[in-house]
Amino acid sequence: MRRGRQVGAVTAIVAVLAVSVVLGLPSDDRQGGSAPALTSPQDVMAESGGVALAISGAEFSGTATFIELAARVAGAAPDRVTRVSIPAMGFVSGNMAPADLTASIMLIANGPATIQRLRPVSAVGPVKMVVSFVDVDDGRGTRRIAGDWVLELKPPADLTKALRVETLSPGAVAAAQGITVRPLSATRSTTETLVTVALEGPPGIEQLALPSLVGASVNGGPVFGPRIAGGPGEPLTFSFPPTDFAAPLEIQFTEFIASPAAGGGAARWVEIRLDSLLARQGVTGKGGEQAAVDASDMVRASDDEPLIVTGIGFPSPSVKLIAFTLAGYFPGADGATLTIADGSKLPPSGSGSQTGSSPTGDIGQGASSFVTFRFTDFAQLLGTVRLTFAEPGSILHDRWKVGFTP
Repeated sequence: MRRGRQVGAVTAIVAVLAVSVVLGLPSDDRQGGSAPALTSPQDVMAESGGVALAISGAEFSGTATFIELAARVAGAAPDRVTRVSIPAMGFVSGNMAPADLTASIMLIANGPATIQRLRPVSAVGPVKMVVSFVDVDDGRGTRRIAGDWVLELKPPADLTKALRVETLSPGAVAAAQGITVRPLSATRSTTETLVTVALEGPPGIEQLALPSLVGASVNGGPVFGPRIAGGPGEPLTFSFPPTDFAAPLEIQFTEFIASPAAGGGAARWVEIRLDSLLARQGVTGKGGEQAAVDASDMVRASDDEPLIVTGIGFPSPSVKLIAFTLAGYFPGADGATLTIADGSKLPPSGSGSQTGSSPTGDIGQGASSFVTFRFTDFAQLLGTVRLTFAEPGSILHDRWKVGFTP
């Protein structure tokens, strides 16, 4: 398995998974927390302004309501993707709403229904999702459509039983390698087990591998829980499959990322004979071309742990970008430069890191990174160039176990 980590000018994705994406990965046991089976069939549809919303299934619990939701847009072009977004403010208060009250729900018009996570419902009163407006984007601009979509669901007869929850008490903290995992709370329901922890350690510490349920397995492998709430410096909440009521609970973390301290280390650099390297492999800068880098291509390097460049590519058919692939984990491209033959410096246009999984399931194995630079003319690259990068980050492996009791 490969896990991407886009940073720098591209974006910042640190295993903070959108709920709709997480729920769409039930086939990947490593992800854990897939949507439960929807045992409550529904057949409800509402239409306003040429946009129809339909719910075909639901599952109710005391921590979340899962619905199978689809959208149709009258007159949508069959050869163009049309997106229907329901912003958080489009949900009328007092009714069903997304679990994340700051998030939007995005649907593909006239496409398949997708499972969405909403807040739990009450055991009394009607169960309704009421929407006052949606945004429709057909690729030529977004238009807001006001309306009155009222979708009333039929809850099961045993709704009170389905809404059962159990609150667990946190146990002791787990500390190793300067990182502390502090258990804060855990709640189990009939559809999932939610665990919230706080991470304490170096600035920028982030969880890399998904935590797993101790003592549980699926198809012989660990049962992982994706993060569904929280970001850097905030408590983190993970969703695991349901566990037995009245039983103790233990989860385990195995890997964290520690970013280097700002200004804490000297820059690393390497000089590469880019002209001869590209010529030897017939690379002319066209989109999709790639070239391997070996020791003979490197002229000089910094004395203390130099950069190791393993490949060069031109990833875009339309934008003049050159990409360098490096061995090791580099959390960002701040301060990275490419000094070309005439002495001028090109700033980075994007960067990222990825790590592979080992046979034991650890994710932080075989880390590699990339950085891209935009150039104006292929001739700029013909000569010896110097790639400069900041200190790498650290991937810390250990066993941080925290427990909860009923």
